[in-house]
Amino acid sequence: MAYQLGGQDAYDVIGDAARSGTAPGGKQLEALFAHVGEPCAVLIDEPVAYVRNLPPEGRDRAYTFFQALTQAVRGRENRNLLVVSLPDQVSEAGDEIGNQVLQRLAGILGRTETLWAPLALDESFEVVRRRLFGTEIDEAERSRTVDAFARMYRRARPDFPSGVTEANYRRRMEQCYPIHPEVFDRLHNDWSSMQRFQRTRGVLRLLANCVGNLYRSGDSSPLIMPGDMPFRDAGAGGELAKLLSGNWDPALAEIDGENSRTTDIDSNDKRFGDAGGAARRIARTVFLGSAPSGAQRGLDERHIRLGAMRPGRGGAAVYADALRRMAGRLHYFYEEGGRYFFRSEENLNKAAADRGDSIGADALGGAVADALREAAGRPGTRVVVGPADSAGVADIPDLQLVILPPDKTLPSRAAENDHARDAARDMLRNCGSSARVHRNSLLFLAAREDDVRAVRNLTRNWLAWDSIVNGNVHGSRLGLDGERLREASAQLKRASDARDDAIAKAWRQCLPPTQAEPTQAEFDFAPCEAVAESGQIARDALTRFADEEALARRLPPGRLAALLGEYGWKSDPHIGVPQVWEMLTRNVYMPRLASGEVLAECIREGVGDGSFGYADGLGQGDETYRGLRWRGQPGGMPAGSPMGGLLIRPDMAAEEAGKHGGIRAGGGGAAGGGGGPPAGVREEGGPSATGLRGHSLIVANARMSGDIRTGSISDLLEAVVGSIRDDGGAVDVSITVRGSKDGVFSEHAVRAVRENAGRFDVDVDFEGGDGA
Repeated sequence: MAYQLGGQDAYDVIGDAARSGTAPGGKQLEALFAHVGEPCAVLIDEPVAYVRNLPPEGRDRAYTFFQALTQAVRGRENRNLLVVSLPDQVSEAGDEIGNQVLQRLAGILGRTETLWAPLALDESFEVVRRRLFGTEIDEAERSRTVDAFARMYRRARPDFPSGVTEANYRRRMEQCYPIHPEVFDRLHNDWSSMQRFQRTRGVLRLLANCVGNLYRSGDSSPLIMPGDMPFRDAGAGGELAKLLSGNWDPALAEIDGENSRTTDIDSNDKRFGDAGGAARRIARTVFLGSAPSGAQRGLDERHIRLGAMRPGRGGAAVYADALRRMAGRLHYFYEEGGRYFFRSEENLNKAAADRGDSIGADALGGAVADALREAAGRPGTRVVVGPADSAGVADIPDLQLVILPPDKTLPSRAAENDHARDAARDMLRNCGSSARVHRNSLLFLAAREDDVRAVRNLTRNWLAWDSIVNGNVHGSRLGLDGERLREASAQLKRASDARDDAIAKAWRQCLPPTQAEPTQAEFDFAPCEAVAESGQIARDALTRFADEEALARRLPPGRLAALLGEYGWKSDPHIGVPQVWEMLTRNVYMPRLASGEVLAECIREGVGDGSFGYADGLGQGDETYRGLRWRGQPGGMPAGSPMGGLLIRPDMAAEEAGKHGGIRAGGGGAAGGGGGPPAGVREEGGPSATGLRGHSLIVANARMSGDIRTGSISDLLEAVVGSIRDDGGAVDVSITVRGSKDGVFSEHAVRAVRENAGRFDVDVDFEGGDGA
């Protein structure tokens, strides 16, 4: 000390004491300061650590020296200054001896001390900034930067903490430049209250490491923000981690670095990458806010955005999406009550990852198949989910939607094999070891390889969370309660939804078989993509097949007549409806009908508009048609499905119907009425009902009683009389109305019947009672 104050001459003033190993007394120290002749400043740092390591007699000499030094400094008319730094906490003094030294020195210095108040927060900003960057600031660049941040905060005011849009916060940004105020707030408010963290020196050391790292890496960020702190660097991340309990190396490895989980999240979403690594910036910000101090641990979303978002580099929605991705992927990332933080202990995500890794291929395949069956739904059409081979698809005429299994996929890129089309062709040709008959009853739905890979991963994740919450063959249920149980249940729900969404997005590649003509040897496919609307993949696929006309929910009669003219009415002018159905379900070049009812409705319409005739069957000697129905006679069709009769070529139907007007009128009940026997139709003349030769007579007798509606009579006349007239027949109608009643009809009723009957020139007879 003496030598630093005045060189060798000053040292010689106290030389005898120094050489003898004794503490200089007050007189010698006063002579030393007088020899220097000008104000002196003596700075002594960490004396407790020095004195603690002395032997007992050395400690006594040290106490004597400090006592003499304080008196000598005070005796020079306050021209000298002595600054001594002592720990402000007993724990920093070390062992019991250190604590004794601290108490003894504090007592000696306390008699003459003047306490200095710690630097205010804003003063700390200035000290750290000047020590790191000097006093020269590019004022223009600072103004441009602060203006840009201030505009961002104003435009998205609800996305940031209150107060950042005020003038005071702008002044703080200017004072802290080029460091963002949030860095200082986190360090001073969260970390400085922890033991062993020095408010100014600790901040300075930490930021010096960060600034040096950013400078060497060529970082061009407009401000040094929490999201810019390179915690992969041992000097930055290690500086904070050493203040925390536990091993933080795994947590820091997933927060920052080339192989971190945040880097993986950012690389899989272009929006995150364009924001400069949204997930990584969030993780850095949250780690800086993870000090376990204060009433609440961690940061809310507004403070996360304050520490991570930069002008023109992604908005609040981008960071919200990145935050959600991180919550499901990171192993040391926690959320409680809307606040996010890191811990050195693994979270439930790690437990789920470990359980997911233990799930075998067979168990995973079974879970995917179960989820696929559930997602298929019940569309009203037969659905075959994941058949292993062609034997798993029945050879029946009914329409079947075949959802191909996860190992029968379409390629995601040119180099991959097309397993889906190969499997579909095999199922079209074969049913096990036999040739398939009803080939035109099959439709196929497949997924692409990349989409199935995503489904498998998400299903594995769902199984893992299910085992944690509920327990299953993949692991026993964890004993969770409170917030951790709620977190696990929420993760299970998210995993289930993600799996279901992935399945709906994957299995929507529709493959309808096509064949241009009968001579085409190979089957083709006209691929199209279903749109997820109903939440049931089978229903959505069938809707798309119908939209693309690969599935007919209505068959126009004219189209069926054209097909029959080309393929059905070759040797005979008629063909059985079962043979028509067989022709449609066997041949891929034919229309593919949704059900047999589509054909039945087509027949009903076709008989009505004359596209073809219909008969119940052949008559005697196969020369006549039983129950021939022709143009304008859809009402004469059977009530059930007309799938057992004959479809007759329209010219033959017209010829046969026109020979003798011999259309059978059918056997339906009387229109309306109730209580009495049904109307009857008697055919007279000719050998059969077809009217091929001879004279025909139709006599229809209707008896109605009970609650007779007036409209019933007109309906009956229109149906019967109209049909006869349409076929060129003459009609004679007689109507007898007989009314009876116990007792006497009233005079009003009799008069009304007489007047109304007279309007239609109808004779009325009355029997009994006064009305006679």
